[in-house]
Amino acid sequence: HEETVLFIGSVFLGAVLSIVYSLILAFRAVVPHKIFSSALEDVLFILFWTGAVICFAAVSGKGVMRFFYIAGTLLGFTIAYLTIGRPAVRVLSRILSAVCRFFRWLFSPFGKILVRFRGKLTWKFVDNAKNKGKRKNIRSALLIVKEKMLYNNNKNKSE
Repeated sequence: HEETVLFIGSVFLGAVLSIVYSLILAFRAVVPHKIFSSALEDVLFILFWTGAVICFAAVSGKGVMRFFYIAGTLLGFTIAYLTIGRPAVRVLSRILSAVCRFFRWLFSPFGKILVRFRGKLTWKFVDNAKNKGKRKNIRSALLIVKEKMLYNNNKNKSE
């Protein structure tokens, strides 16, 4: 009887993990990703999944890891993904894109201000960097001249 309860608990854990993965998929749909970023997210999710199963085994299973915990999470994940996962991804994608649009609208005045002052800031920083480089070249040229002055051989000395 205890194993049945633990199996059903692991199925529910798999369903919760499916919802978490649906959030990740919705985030990917809204924010463009490169392959490396997507792979990194998947690896982090698998590590999260592993940690969740280990915590489930430690808390509910009295520290004993059993194969049916993993099978139950896989079953719960698959059932939840096939039933509510795909529609949830669509709904969550729309919600996240609406939130992103809202924040773009909210911060758009700051973007316009930054664009306005960009020319002035670029001029100031770029010119300072160019002048700093010129000053460095002048200093190094002066050092070379001083170096030549310091190490000139005095012909009168040998006589």
